Amino acid sequence: MMINQAIHDLEKNGFTIIDDFLTGEELTLIQKDYLDLRNEGKFKRAGIGKGSDLHLNDQVRSDETYWLDSLALNSSQQTLWNKLELLKQELNQGFYLGLWDFEAHYSYYPIGGLYQAHLDRFSKDDARTISMVLYLNDEWALSNGGELRIHQKDPSLPPMDVVPTGGKLVCFFSAEILHEVLPAKKPRMGFAGWWKRR
Repeated sequence: MMINQAIHDLEKNGFTIIDDFLTGEELTLIQKDYLDLRNEGKFKRAGIGKGSDLHLNDQVRSDETYWLDSLALNSSQQTLWNKLELLKQELNQGFYLGLWDFEAHYSYYPIGGLYQAHLDRFSKDDARTISMVLYLNDEWALSNGGELRIHQKDPSLPPMDVVPTGGKLVCFFSAEILHEVLPAKKPRMGFAGWWKRR
Protein backbone atom coordinates (compact mmCIF):
# COMPACT_ATOMS: atom_id res chain seq x y z
CA MET A 1 0.00 0.00 0.00
CA MET A 2 2.83 2.38 0.90
CA ILE A 3 4.49 1.88 -2.50
CA ASN A 4 1.19 2.12 -4.39
CA GLN A 5 0.49 5.47 -2.74
CA ALA A 6 4.01 6.64 -3.54
CA ILE A 7 3.56 5.80 -7.23
CA HIS A 8 0.22 7.64 -7.25
CA ASP A 9 1.72 10.74 -5.61
CA LEU A 10 4.69 10.79 -7.98
CA GLU A 11 2.38 10.61 -10.98
CA LYS A 12 0.10 13.35 -9.66
CA ASN A 13 2.54 15.76 -8.02
CA GLY A 14 6.02 14.85 -9.26
CA PHE A 15 7.11 13.95 -5.72
CA THR A 16 6.18 11.61 -2.89
CA ILE A 17 6.93 11.34 0.84
CA ILE A 18 7.13 8.04 2.73
CA ASP A 19 7.27 8.79 6.46
CA ASP A 20 8.54 5.43 7.73
CA PHE A 21 10.56 4.00 4.88
CA LEU A 22 13.11 2.67 7.39
CA THR A 23 12.22 0.66 10.46
CA GLY A 24 13.72 1.77 13.77
CA GLU A 25 16.23 -1.10 13.60
CA GLU A 26 17.29 -0.22 10.06
CA LEU A 27 17.66 3.45 10.96
CA THR A 28 19.90 2.62 13.95
CA LEU A 29 22.06 0.35 11.76
CA ILE A 30 22.57 2.98 9.06
CA GLN A 31 23.11 5.80 11.57
CA LYS A 32 25.99 3.82 13.09
CA ASP A 33 27.63 3.37 9.69
CA TYR A 34 27.17 7.07 8.94
CA LEU A 35 28.64 8.21 12.28
CA ASP A 36 31.56 5.79 12.02
CA LEU A 37 32.49 7.30 8.64
CA ARG A 38 32.10 10.84 10.03
CA ASN A 39 34.38 10.00 12.95
CA GLU A 40 36.97 8.58 10.54
CA GLY A 41 37.02 11.89 8.64
CA LYS A 42 35.72 10.35 5.40
CA PHE A 43 33.28 13.15 4.50
CA LYS A 44 34.42 15.85 2.03
CA ARG A 45 33.08 19.28 1.11
CA ALA A 46 30.47 19.05 -1.64
CA GLY A 47 30.77 21.05 -4.82
CA ILE A 48 28.41 22.37 -7.49
CA GLY A 49 28.42 21.18 -11.09
CA LYS A 50 30.15 18.23 -12.68
CA GLY A 51 33.53 17.47 -14.18
CA SER A 52 35.44 20.60 -15.22
CA ASP A 53 32.50 22.73 -14.02
CA LEU A 54 32.79 21.44 -10.43
CA HIS A 55 33.48 24.18 -7.87
CA LEU A 56 32.83 25.15 -4.23
CA ASN A 57 30.47 27.94 -3.20
CA ASP A 58 29.35 28.21 0.44
CA GLN A 59 26.64 30.71 -0.48
CA VAL A 60 24.95 28.09 -2.69
CA ARG A 61 25.82 24.80 -1.02
CA SER A 62 27.57 24.10 2.28
CA ASP A 63 27.21 20.38 2.98
CA GLU A 64 29.74 17.56 3.23
CA THR A 65 29.32 14.18 1.55
CA TYR A 66 30.60 10.63 1.52
CA TRP A 67 29.92 8.82 -1.76
CA LEU A 68 29.08 5.12 -1.49
CA ASP A 69 30.68 2.59 -3.81
CA SER A 70 28.09 0.04 -4.98
CA LEU A 71 30.90 -2.51 -5.51
CA ALA A 72 32.25 -2.16 -1.96
CA LEU A 73 29.22 -1.86 0.31
CA ASN A 74 29.43 -2.98 3.92
CA SER A 75 26.53 -4.91 5.45
CA SER A 76 24.69 -1.79 6.68
CA GLN A 77 24.95 -0.08 3.30
CA GLN A 78 23.88 -3.28 1.53
CA THR A 79 20.72 -3.42 3.66
CA LEU A 80 19.81 0.07 2.47
CA TRP A 81 20.80 -0.69 -1.14
CA ASN A 82 18.58 -3.79 -1.19
CA LYS A 83 15.59 -1.88 0.11
CA LEU A 84 16.06 0.86 -2.48
CA GLU A 85 16.46 -1.75 -5.23
CA LEU A 86 12.95 -3.00 -4.47
CA LEU A 87 11.65 0.55 -4.73
CA LYS A 88 13.45 1.00 -8.06
CA GLN A 89 11.69 -2.07 -9.44
CA GLU A 90 8.32 -0.62 -8.41
CA LEU A 91 9.18 2.71 -10.06
CA ASN A 92 10.15 0.98 -13.29
CA GLN A 93 6.92 -1.00 -13.30
CA GLY A 94 4.83 2.06 -12.50
CA PHE A 95 6.40 4.49 -14.99
CA TYR A 96 8.38 2.38 -17.51
CA LEU A 97 11.41 4.58 -16.78
CA GLY A 98 14.16 2.10 -17.57
CA LEU A 99 16.06 2.96 -14.39
CA TRP A 100 19.22 0.87 -14.25
CA ASP A 101 21.94 2.59 -12.20
CA PHE A 102 21.97 4.24 -8.79
CA GLU A 103 24.46 6.67 -7.27
CA ALA A 104 24.26 7.97 -3.72
CA HIS A 105 26.05 9.64 -0.85
CA TYR A 106 25.66 10.34 2.83
CA SER A 107 25.19 14.06 3.45
CA TYR A 108 26.05 16.20 6.46
CA TYR A 109 24.79 19.76 6.88
CA PRO A 110 26.43 21.71 9.73
CA ILE A 111 24.50 24.27 11.75
CA GLY A 112 23.37 26.92 9.23
CA GLY A 113 24.17 24.63 6.30
CA LEU A 114 22.04 25.11 3.18
CA TYR A 115 21.60 24.28 -0.48
CA GLN A 116 19.89 26.90 -2.63
CA ALA A 117 17.03 26.03 -4.98
CA HIS A 118 18.12 23.74 -7.82
CA LEU A 119 17.19 20.84 -10.10
CA ASP A 120 19.12 17.59 -9.80
CA ARG A 121 19.52 16.87 -13.51
CA PHE A 122 22.71 18.27 -15.05
CA SER A 123 22.37 20.50 -18.11
CA LYS A 124 24.83 18.34 -20.08
CA ASP A 125 23.75 14.93 -18.73
CA ASP A 126 20.10 13.82 -18.57
CA ALA A 127 20.69 10.39 -16.98
CA ARG A 128 19.38 11.35 -13.52
CA THR A 129 15.67 10.55 -13.54
CA ILE A 130 14.39 10.00 -9.99
CA SER A 131 15.98 11.72 -6.98
CA MET A 132 15.62 10.52 -3.42
CA VAL A 133 16.49 11.89 0.00
CA LEU A 134 16.40 9.75 3.14
CA TYR A 135 16.75 11.34 6.57
CA LEU A 136 18.89 9.83 9.32
CA ASN A 137 18.29 12.26 12.20
CA ASP A 138 16.96 11.10 15.57
CA GLU A 139 14.69 13.69 17.12
CA TRP A 140 13.86 16.73 15.01
CA ALA A 141 11.70 19.59 16.27
CA LEU A 142 10.02 22.05 13.89
CA SER A 143 12.05 24.81 15.54
CA ASN A 144 15.28 23.17 14.30
CA GLY A 145 14.59 24.24 10.70
CA GLY A 146 16.56 22.41 8.01
CA GLU A 147 13.51 21.47 5.97
CA LEU A 148 13.61 20.29 2.37
CA ARG A 149 11.57 22.91 0.52
CA ILE A 150 9.84 21.47 -2.54
CA HIS A 151 8.64 23.95 -5.17
CA GLN A 152 5.56 22.34 -6.64
CA LYS A 153 4.99 21.88 -10.38
CA ASP A 154 1.81 23.93 -10.17
CA PRO A 155 3.05 27.50 -9.59
CA SER A 156 -0.25 28.44 -7.97
CA LEU A 157 0.54 26.08 -5.08
CA PRO A 158 2.83 27.18 -2.24
CA PRO A 159 6.13 25.36 -1.65
CA MET A 160 5.98 22.34 0.65
CA ASP A 161 8.47 22.10 3.54
CA VAL A 162 9.46 18.56 4.58
CA VAL A 163 10.77 18.11 8.14
CA PRO A 164 13.92 15.89 8.06
CA THR A 165 12.69 13.25 10.51
CA GLY A 166 14.72 10.02 10.71
CA GLY A 167 13.48 7.21 8.45
CA LYS A 168 11.52 9.53 6.14
CA LEU A 169 12.07 9.17 2.38
CA VAL A 170 11.32 11.78 -0.29
CA CYS A 171 11.38 10.92 -4.01
CA PHE A 172 10.85 13.24 -6.97
CA PHE A 173 11.51 13.61 -10.69
CA SER A 174 15.04 15.00 -11.05
CA ALA A 175 14.32 17.26 -14.02
CA GLU A 176 11.00 18.65 -12.78
CA ILE A 177 11.09 19.44 -9.07
CA LEU A 178 12.96 22.52 -7.92
CA HIS A 179 14.02 22.06 -4.31
CA GLU A 180 16.28 23.52 -1.65
CA VAL A 181 17.61 22.81 1.83
CA LEU A 182 16.79 25.48 4.40
CA PRO A 183 19.35 26.41 7.12
CA ALA A 184 19.11 24.35 10.31
CA LYS A 185 19.86 25.08 13.95
CA LYS A 186 21.46 21.67 14.50
CA PRO A 187 23.51 19.33 12.31
CA ARG A 188 21.43 17.48 9.75
CA MET A 189 22.11 13.90 8.62
CA GLY A 190 20.85 12.34 5.42
CA PHE A 191 21.37 10.05 2.45
CA ALA A 192 20.76 11.31 -1.08
CA GLY A 193 20.68 9.34 -4.30
CA TRP A 194 19.66 9.32 -7.95
CA TRP A 195 18.30 6.57 -10.13
CA LYS A 196 19.62 6.94 -13.65
CA ARG A 197 18.47 5.73 -17.04
CA ARG A 198 20.76 4.72 -19.87
